[in-house]
Amino acid sequence: MSRRPLAAVAVGVGAAFGVLLVLLEAVAVPRALVLAVDDGAQLAAVAGAALACARAARREGQPRRREWLLLAAGLGCWTAGQVLWTIEEVVLGREVPFPSWPDAGFLGFTCLASIGLFGWLRGGHRAAARWRDILDGAVIATSLLAVSWVTVLSAGTAGADDLFTLALSLAYPVGDVVMATLVLLTLSRVAPVERATLVLLATGLGGLALADSAYVYLVITGRYGSGDLLSAGWVTGFLLIAAAARCTSDADQGPTAAPPATAVGMQSGALLALPYVPLAVAGVVVVHEQVDVPGAASAELGLGILLVLLVLGRQLVALGENRSLVAALQRAHDDVRRQSMHDSLTGLANRVLFNDRLEHALAVERDAPAGSPQNGPGAGATVSVLYCDLDGFKAVNDEHGHDLGDELLRQVAARLLAQLGPGDTVARLGGDEFAVLLEASTDPLFVAERLVDAVRRPFQLAGRRAVVSLSVGVASVTASDGLTSTPSLPVSRQLLRDADRAMYAAKSAGKGRAMVAEHVRPAVAGS
Repeated sequence: MSRRPLAAVAVGVGAAFGVLLVLLEAVAVPRALVLAVDDGAQLAAVAGAALACARAARREGQPRRREWLLLAAGLGCWTAGQVLWTIEEVVLGREVPFPSWPDAGFLGFTCLASIGLFGWLRGGHRAAARWRDILDGAVIATSLLAVSWVTVLSAGTAGADDLFTLALSLAYPVGDVVMATLVLLTLSRVAPVERATLVLLATGLGGLALADSAYVYLVITGRYGSGDLLSAGWVTGFLLIAAAARCTSDADQGPTAAPPATAVGMQSGALLALPYVPLAVAGVVVVHEQVDVPGAASAELGLGILLVLLVLGRQLVALGENRSLVAALQRAHDDVRRQSMHDSLTGLANRVLFNDRLEHALAVERDAPAGSPQNGPGAGATVSVLYCDLDGFKAVNDEHGHDLGDELLRQVAARLLAQLGPGDTVARLGGDEFAVLLEASTDPLFVAERLVDAVRRPFQLAGRRAVVSLSVGVASVTASDGLTSTPSLPVSRQLLRDADRAMYAAKSAGKGRAMVAEHVRPAVAGS
C-alpha cells in the first residue's frame, strides 16, 4: 500500500478511536471497560509500531538500519511503560500516580527516538553548514521552549510537590521540544528521496509530542483522566509511525533517479522556511504574554531576546555561505571559460581564442591612425601569423605510444612559449599543428627561425631520445596593405590560409625551416 492510503488509514483509525472514547463516556458504560479499551488500544498501537520499525530495520539493503532500530527500541520502551500502566490501571484497578515507573519507559522512547532522528542529519557537511544546522536547531528549540514555557512549563514549576516531580514534569515537554526540533531539522535537510517517508514519521512523532505536553499540563493542573480524548493523539501518532516504517523500502531509501530540478527547488523553498514556523508562533506567544498578561514572568522576555540573537547569528552564517557560494560560482565560471578557450593537453590557447585575438589585433591595426605607436611610421609588419607543423611527429607517436606523443606535444609547447614575448599568442590548433600571433613584430621571419631552432634540439621522453623538426609558414599584414575583408574571406582567414600555404611550401623544400608567404599582401588588400 502506498503512503497516502496508509496515512489516511492511520488518521482515520485514530479519529474513530477518539469518537469511540467519546461515545463510551456518553453512554456511561462501566469505567473499567473504558480504561480497558483505552489502554488496550494504546498498547496494541505502540507494539505494532515497534514491530513495524524493527521489520524496516531488518530489510535487506536498508541504509537506515541504525535509525530504524533506535526507533524500534524507543517504541519498545514505551510498550514496556504502557504494559506497566495497563497492569496498574486495568488489572489492579488503581489510579496510576505521577511520577511512576511507566514514566521511565515513556521518557526512554523520547531519548532513543531523538538519537534515531539525529541519524538522518548526519553527513559530511561543510563547517558553515554545520553551524547553520546548529543555529537552526537552537532557533527551533528556543521557540518551542518559549511556547512550552507559557503553556506547560510555568504551570509545571508552580504545581510540582517536590524536586523529582518538578524534574519529571519538565522532562516531558523539554524532551518533546528536542524531538520536535530534530523532526523539523530532519524534514528541512533530508534528501528528497527520503522526505516522503519522513513526513509520515515526523507527523507521528509530532502528534506524540503534542499529546505528551498536553498530558503533563493536564496532570499538573489536576484535569487528566485516563480514557479521555487525548488518548486518540497517542494512538494516531503510533499508527503514523507504523505507516512510515511500512512504507520504507529499498527503493525509497536507496539511490534513485533525482526528481526534476524545478520540483526539488519548489520543495526546498518551502522546507527551508520550516524552522522559522515555530519562531513565528513563539513571537506571537511571547508578545501576547508580555502585553496582555499583567506581571508576566521575565523568562518569556529572556527567551525572546535570545531568539533575536540566534536569528541574527543565523543570518550572519547565511551571509557567509552566500559569499562563499558566489566565490565558488565565479571560480567555476572562470574555469569553464578557460577550458573553453584553452587546449586541455598543452594549456595553450585553442583555435577559438587564437581567432578571437587575431580578429582583435586586426581591428586595432585597421582603426589605428597612420604613424601611430601601434604601427609605427607605416613601414613594419605589425600583425603576423606563424603556422607551425611538426615534422616526424607521427613516427614518434607510433614508435613510443600516445602517452609519450602527448608528452612531446607538451614539451614543444613549452619551447615555443619560451621563444615568444609576453604580448604574443601561441595556440595549438589540433594534432601537431600550432599557430603563433605576433602583434608588434617587425621581423616575423626571425622569430619563426628561432622557433625552428628551438624545436630542432632533441627531446627526452621518459628516458628516450626523440628528434623532430618544425616547418613554419609566415604571413604578415600592415595597415598600409589596406585591411579589407571580402564577404567570403575575412582578413583573418586570409592570413591563416597564406601562412598554411607557406608552411606546406617549407615542408616541400625539405622541412625544418621557415618560409614567408609571397602573395599574402595582394590577397589581404583585396579590392
